[in-house]
Amino acid sequence: MKDASKKTVNRHFDPDDPAIASQLKTIAQAFIDLQQNRHAADYSYSKKWSRTEAQSHVDTAATAFAAWKTIQHERLAKDYLVSLLIKERKD
Repeated sequence: MKDASKKTVNRHFDPDDPAIASQLKTIAQAFIDLQQNRHAADYSYSKKWSRTEAQSHVDTAATAFAAWKTIQHERLAKDYLVSLLIKERKD
């Protein structure tokens, strides 16, 4: 899922609808950032999270969900969902 999100963030989309691509990249970047922070919270006991840091992560998630609500029916959004479930083969 992280790899699929990284590919989405780095992908050059067709310029026909830059707003949808921009929101999709926001969602994908939020997934990457939040997953990394979740791993840090779960496995690194040395990290102390401040209230401000925690709220920032909640805000990131809220922004991603708002963006998703806007684009969820778009083809790019549906393709992104599929990419999260399919692991790319390296034959």
